[in-house]
Amino acid sequence: LEFRRVLFRSGYPDITAWRVHDQRLIFAELKTDTGRVSEAQKAVLAELEALGRAEVYLWRPKNLAEIRQILEFR
Repeated sequence: LEFRRVLFRSGYPDITAWRVHDQRLIFAELKTDTGRVSEAQKAVLAELEALGRAEVYLWRPKNLAEIRQILEFR
């Protein structure tokens, strides 16, 4: 956690994943089903999405089927 605080600004997503085999870059913020997204998190997710080169998600436990499909090795 200390490493993350030094390198990344407030609101940076919980997961950064690079699927090497199909060159997909994925950012995901993880929340409980009732967890609130902070303004800093909303801003960072919007900025990453605006880059147009990555997939950006807000994932909650209720999204587990979608999460599995996205992260599944095909």
